[in-house]
Amino acid sequence: MLQHSLEKEDVLSMADTMIAELDPKAESDRSLMAKGLQLYREGRVYNVSLNGFVLEGTVEDETGVYDSALPINDAAEGSCDCFEIDYCEHQAAVLFYAASSFGQVGEISKRFKNKGKPAQPQLKTAKQLLQASTFDELDFDSWLRYFDREFTSFKAEQNKYSYRKMYYLMSIFEDFYMKLLKKAPRSAALRELFELSAALFSLERLLEAAEQYAAEQTYSYFSPTAVAHRFIDEVEMHIEKIKTTAFPLAFEPLLKRTSDLAHSLFFSHTLCLQERFFLYRYLWTDLLNQSDWLLEEQTKLEATEPSLLRSLALSHVLFLYQKDTEAMELLEAESDMLVGFYFYWVEELCAELQWDRVEHWLSFSYKKLKQYLAKDEDRFLQNDIVRLFLSSYEYYVQHTNDTGGFETILQELLPYSLRQYETYLIASGQYRTWAELRMFVGFETLEGLREALKDVEKEDREAVLPLYHQGVIDAIGMKNRQAYKLAVRYLKKLRTHYKKLKRTEEWNVYITQLAASFSRLRAFQEELKKGKLLDET
Repeated sequence: MLQHSLEKEDVLSMADTMIAELDPKAESDRSLMAKGLQLYREGRVYNVSLNGFVLEGTVEDETGVYDSALPINDAAEGSCDCFEIDYCEHQAAVLFYAASSFGQVGEISKRFKNKGKPAQPQLKTAKQLLQASTFDELDFDSWLRYFDREFTSFKAEQNKYSYRKMYYLMSIFEDFYMKLLKKAPRSAALRELFELSAALFSLERLLEAAEQYAAEQTYSYFSPTAVAHRFIDEVEMHIEKIKTTAFPLAFEPLLKRTSDLAHSLFFSHTLCLQERFFLYRYLWTDLLNQSDWLLEEQTKLEATEPSLLRSLALSHVLFLYQKDTEAMELLEAESDMLVGFYFYWVEELCAELQWDRVEHWLSFSYKKLKQYLAKDEDRFLQNDIVRLFLSSYEYYVQHTNDTGGFETILQELLPYSLRQYETYLIASGQYRTWAELRMFVGFETLEGLREALKDVEKEDREAVLPLYHQGVIDAIGMKNRQAYKLAVRYLKKLRTHYKKLKRTEEWNVYITQLAASFSRLRAFQEELKKGKLLDET
């Protein structure tokens, strides 16, 4: 039902926007509203729903069926399949249908008829006055009080139905947070800041609920991390918009207050550390990076008890001050498992082309990475962290041409760096070293090396001979017809390479000895004959 996704105020706001463009004295406009009301009353409006922030519905009249749309925030940007340039009776019918969910059909008609007439002052009750003043647009504390009130109402509504508990975490995003967005101020800069604050506030409520779920072992259909990532996407979007919007100085006190939300979000919870630290750094790097604000945050951090969170947050403030050595000294005492957190700083410095600082952080990260790999930890996680490190290091090498030591690092990080080392060897023309590496490491079948083999065969046929020889022996060892066919395919490849290398005598000796060695394998001998590999001997 529309009551669950739309509010009465939204419907009346759309009606006011529409009525502002109409004239009750004009016959065409009176006809438009009358026809819209008639279509609604005759039941010719259906499939009305809220798609994002757009009210959509289908209307049928004597000329056809039309899809109409009315954006909540700006009904004037609406559309209809009837291609009327201005508002049409189909849009009015959809509006009346939505208004009927709140008993406001008569109110809209009344507002249209009374447009232009002097308004009669009305006395409002205390409750009406309170509802009318949801928050002060220029008061950050008023925003927070509004968020709190709305969340209290949201929780009460959710608690009415036990089945909603399993969907509660996602409802914080899809229902509570999305509802806050509808109340955002109209001013572009103020709206983005309000929505950013709403996202940070809502994410905190998500983490609180998730921690309670974990403590009580309550089942949730959606993981907290998955929902948190949706909030992170929203925060990133709002920050980018704020950065590209003309931001009046008068709003800076409001912007500064988001630092309180950033601090609370990072320090007041236990779940999603990686996501929380990403947001803390992102907010301070891209939005709050002003010297006096940074100094205030640093003072606050230094006054707190030593902890992992304090070290991480303070190291980022020092990073922004370009005090990398001090930041690394703080992190030196922390777990080596945190090395994956350091690549954010490397990426930031790469983007700013600060290569000396990049080298410093890569060196520190490499030392911590080797210490981490020496421990018996999750192999998949270790592989992922090595991949991230090498990606950052390779970017550094490409832009500085400082290739010294890169191959050594790839060798030292084996077996975690196997794929990256293979790519490096082929790209640098070290084909025989690549083949030797593959022979040493081993392979299940040559099919998994198909693309690499193609590249190497073009440049150095001789380098791939040992791999094909090994592939043949491995395939024969599986002792089944399909494997013998695979061995024959590899042998044909070998024959081609030997001929191109003008070493046919070696090939003839090899195939003769191979056939004799496995003469008892009748199926293999049959495949050799089918492949016409014995005719040449």
